[in-house]
Amino acid sequence: MKDPLREIFEHFQDLYTPTMEYRRLCRIEEGVLDQARSVMGTAFVDELLRRSADVSWQSEYEWFREGFRLGAALILEAGSFPA
Repeated sequence: MKDPLREIFEHFQDLYTPTMEYRRLCRIEEGVLDQARSVMGTAFVDELLRRSADVSWQSEYEWFREGFRLGAALILEAGSFPA
């Protein structure tokens, strides 16, 4: 296990079920992307999407990591108070 936190993050990503709101936003985005492809070309827009997805994935992981650290810190802090 090289990076256990990343493995936990990726596991939860696999279990994610998109909400109706997420699906609605994806449909809107797809319409805009279709327009962009007709103007800028499919290859360019698809490459842009791949790069954007890489950035988004890393950002989501970093926020997950920060939330995990915050949660761990809160648990440790709560344990330091007398009962």
